[in-house]
Amino acid sequence: MSLLPRLPRPRFDPLPSRTARALIEPRVDEALVPLGFERVAEMTWVESANAPIRKRFSMQNWKGAAIVPRWGVSLDYVPHVAGSQIDWHCTPKTACDDLFWDAMGLDLTGMHGRLYLEEAVPGVIARCLDEAKPFWEETARLDALPDAFRANEERRRAECRLGFANLSQPWLAWGFTHARLGDAAAGQPLLDLWIAREATTIASDLIAEIRRRFAQVAS
Repeated sequence: MSLLPRLPRPRFDPLPSRTARALIEPRVDEALVPLGFERVAEMTWVESANAPIRKRFSMQNWKGAAIVPRWGVSLDYVPHVAGSQIDWHCTPKTACDDLFWDAMGLDLTGMHGRLYLEEAVPGVIARCLDEAKPFWEETARLDALPDAFRANEERRRAECRLGFANLSQPWLAWGFTHARLGDAAAGQPLLDLWIAREATTIASDLIAEIRRRFAQVAS
């Protein structure tokens, strides 16, 4: 359940998205910068002290004017498809969500005016950090990541969320994690699932490049 209904609802008074962002970002800065995060893009923060595992926190704009917090990890050794090429994401600014959780019950909105949003943000961010802490603890070690991927997928199924089959990047990251840990045999079926999902939308030369990078990480 969202925190927002606990606050008295003012009249319908939608804010421009840039105004909502300007109200949210400084409050997130206050909470995350002391923890070692840096803001690397609009509504996006990354902490890199434990690279190649980077913590990532963002506020996602969803349909219906919902602004949904997301916490995740970005893995330097995992590639991603960027248009017509394959790239690594091994810097704070290029970090992406290889494994993540969307806090749909902690969403914010700018549809009820400035005061409403200003009052809601601190409590939502505090709750997010409380809930993100165990996630980041469970994903802090490479050898713990396979279990973290499995637990994330099982939780998605239990809560009727979009699974890895709908998200793409987690399957790829899970397979590459096994390769990074020296167990390419465990990672190959996950890579095959990713390829089967993407084969109709990604050029064959890109799939070949993904296979090459998988072998590179496993070696």
